[in-house]
Amino acid sequence: MILTVSDFCVRVLGDGLNPLIVELCDLTGRATPEEMKAWEQSFTRLAQVLQAPSLSNLHLYLGERGNLALEYRLPASASWCDVVLLGRNNSTPAAVILELKHWDTRRDQAVSIAPGLVDRPEGLTLHPSDQVKGYTEYCRHFHSAVAETKAGVDGCVVFTAYPLNPIYTQAPNDALTTAFPCFSLGQGQQIHHALAFLNTRLTAPAPEFAERFGGGHYHQDRSFIQAVGETIRRSPHRALELLDEQRLGLRLAWKAVREALADATHGAAKRVVIVEGPPGSGKSAIAAQLWAELASEADLPPGNLAFVSTSVAQNDNWEHLFGAGEGAVKKASSFCPATMPEFNRLARKFPGAIGAVEAWRDNLQFLRNLNGRLDPPDDGYRVSVVDEAHALVNPESPDARGTVGFPIHLGPLGYHIIRASQVSVFFLDERQGFRDKETTSRVDLETWAKELGAEVLPVVSLKERQFRCGGSTEYVTWVEKALTDARSEFVASSVTVWRRTPERFSIGQEKMVAEDSPEDGYQRPRGRFRFELIDTPEELDQRLLDHHRDGNTVRLVSSYAREWKTENATRPHQLPNCAKDFVIRGGSDKPERIWARIWNWKNAPQGYVGWVDPCLGVPMHDDPLCEIGCPFTVRGFDFDYLGLLWLGDVVWRTDRWKVNITDVHERGLSRHKQRAQTESDLCGPKHQALLERLLQGYRILMTRALKGIYVWCEDQETKERLQNCLGEE
Repeated sequence: MILTVSDFCVRVLGDGLNPLIVELCDLTGRATPEEMKAWEQSFTRLAQVLQAPSLSNLHLYLGERGNLALEYRLPASASWCDVVLLGRNNSTPAAVILELKHWDTRRDQAVSIAPGLVDRPEGLTLHPSDQVKGYTEYCRHFHSAVAETKAGVDGCVVFTAYPLNPIYTQAPNDALTTAFPCFSLGQGQQIHHALAFLNTRLTAPAPEFAERFGGGHYHQDRSFIQAVGETIRRSPHRALELLDEQRLGLRLAWKAVREALADATHGAAKRVVIVEGPPGSGKSAIAAQLWAELASEADLPPGNLAFVSTSVAQNDNWEHLFGAGEGAVKKASSFCPATMPEFNRLARKFPGAIGAVEAWRDNLQFLRNLNGRLDPPDDGYRVSVVDEAHALVNPESPDARGTVGFPIHLGPLGYHIIRASQVSVFFLDERQGFRDKETTSRVDLETWAKELGAEVLPVVSLKERQFRCGGSTEYVTWVEKALTDARSEFVASSVTVWRRTPERFSIGQEKMVAEDSPEDGYQRPRGRFRFELIDTPEELDQRLLDHHRDGNTVRLVSSYAREWKTENATRPHQLPNCAKDFVIRGGSDKPERIWARIWNWKNAPQGYVGWVDPCLGVPMHDDPLCEIGCPFTVRGFDFDYLGLLWLGDVVWRTDRWKVNITDVHERGLSRHKQRAQTESDLCGPKHQALLERLLQGYRILMTRALKGIYVWCEDQETKERLQNCLGEE
């Protein structure tokens, strides 16, 4: 619904504010008392400003697909703009995005070395101008109404509570707030500045453009996408590097996609390309480079190109690597034809019309009949490249049901990606799907492709290509053998092929030999990898810090065998050691020693980006070992050296691996854990199913490093198993 600004002001300042807030809660799915109070206060202050005669005839978008709402959801995105004012700037259609903040900023501080961050009492957070910058640029490059009308899009931040702390507009954020200014409704003079800003960008109403904007869809600016593709192709970032066999893998995937595009262009059926490879084979880098080459093609047929992510960690980091092209990275959940709030409204409006999860095809047909089509539409994307496809949720499996971020009653995400794409490219390794909900297999993809009339091309295999682990496929094979119950002598038989002999090393006394330099005139053979068992966590730190000083990337990782006590802490790094997630005390010889760390900081302002490539101002930038990552947060990424804390969730006992349920805290395995807890036989099938998932997590952790990994074992018998698998006494 499109209303004039004056109509909005009448509603808010009259008797219509409470009903508006109730409908907002229904639309967005957010209904906390704090947010409802902020809406009430912010809208009242905003309406007082918008009463200016110069703005009264402009249009305000108050509906998402016909539903009353103040917040506007960006097309094919999970992000919501607080307010969008629509009109014309002289002869050009124009939109201004307003981000409302009902904040008390009096105690906030700037982060002098990190533009885009603000230090608030509750912790570091994204500067609101940077937030609105993202919304604005998304509309400029990915909104159909903006692209079709060449509309101008601007944005600003409106603080509705107190006078604005001047640190928000000072260095290092002065350039940011010049482009995306901040205004405070708690300061009389700034109200005039806000009106002047709006009046210079919106000079007249434009009802037709307002309607087109409200009904807009995701549409890529091809010239912008080409520029992003060229940037990725030329990027020196290590996550995008391809060498030797990986380049061959890229060529094979490229050939398959080009053939599929040629067929689709000539009216042939849809095509599905599946690329399989083990950890370290370069799947993610090849996927990104494949998208970049497609985006850079001047003669590529028109249509949207999506780089599809399957987890929050992956999405944040790929958006970071794609730079200004974050709108080209799409969450897999965005392919589902309804968000959770939309689905819940439909279920309330049409009780009984939507069936059980098993009837998802019937539910889809109901939605298609109701709206005339699905969104995204069939074949709405020319090509979709899906990284880490094994993490796609398939609710056909009962284990994948529950809270997963999209309406599972509308079917599997893999199905919708194929449905909405002329050509779908899936990069997967089924053995890296270790959580309950990660249930999509190659067979599933082939089944849905057949149902949707898509031809599945011959599988592209990256089996013999290894980018991590010193380039050694033999090391990956050794890991897979060591994580079975195979005899230690059998596992150790291949160690000399891949393992670099550890140098004698005394902490603080002897410098470790540079990794790429010859030793005694002898150049190490290709494919060597360092794997060492360490006696204490402190020694683990020391080894990694020495490598870090030599310019290597380092990281501490662990299976989810410790409770996440600091999850909601605002400043977890400053907690006393006893309150942190990892508290490891010294043995009988040093009982006073305490080694303590936290899991990754959940509320880090960069989100998951800060867990892989932290920026200035974030604790991990200064100390890469101050947090510990789990399999979920590091999957798909690599580091030069890793320190693995092997804890008590998986232990070796006599002749086999066993699971210790009391040490399993991985929430993504809650169903497997609950089933195992009902089984008295510790070697029974339910325990074995949980054990298999946990071992898959260790496989992920043990294959993230490029040059070497150091392992500290909490359990002595487990350490002895690994020693024996290395051929050590």
